[in-house]
Amino acid sequence: AWQLSLKGSSAQKDEIGRHREYSVFRINAKERVIMANITESYLIDHFYEALEKKQIQAYFQPIFRSLTGKVFCAESLARWIDPEMGMIVPADFIPVLEKSRLICDLDMEMLRQACAAYQELSGRGTPIQSFSVNLSRQNFLNEDVFGKITAILEEYHVPHAAVKLEISESLMLEDADMFRRVFHMFQ
Repeated sequence: AWQLSLKGSSAQKDEIGRHREYSVFRINAKERVIMANITESYLIDHFYEALEKKQIQAYFQPIFRSLTGKVFCAESLARWIDPEMGMIVPADFIPVLEKSRLICDLDMEMLRQACAAYQELSGRGTPIQSFSVNLSRQNFLNEDVFGKITAILEEYHVPHAAVKLEISESLMLEDADMFRRVFHMFQ
């Protein structure tokens, strides 16, 4: 069974965890100045290179069950650490990737990395019930999004029930027909 959840806008989180260790990132004033100088063309020109060189990584925000205090889910969050620019925050690169229609490639890469982490954790006997991956509405303009997602899950032997696909509420509110079509694809 697929799990689709709607995600509203939320404040940027500064605590992020990877599946091997937990890290806290705080952006200092110098890094903010560098980020202000990143141009759209730099992000677009370096995007595929960054994916290939693993400069864009899925970091995992653990979600704890309050009754047990144990991690039961993890949210996959894209982080771009550029060798020249340092950490590029999602607020800087996500809108550019959406505008240039590259966001779908990022979403599928985050799904691949989340599946690889799920597979690794399962192989080590570390229980995690599920993980969530954000999907841009642009994914649903592609008629084959269901096939792409299914192929990635099968490649990593990840059960459908282990994935929560998060889509923005704006998809439902702005285009009800598209939302219905997407919802029926994943039923």
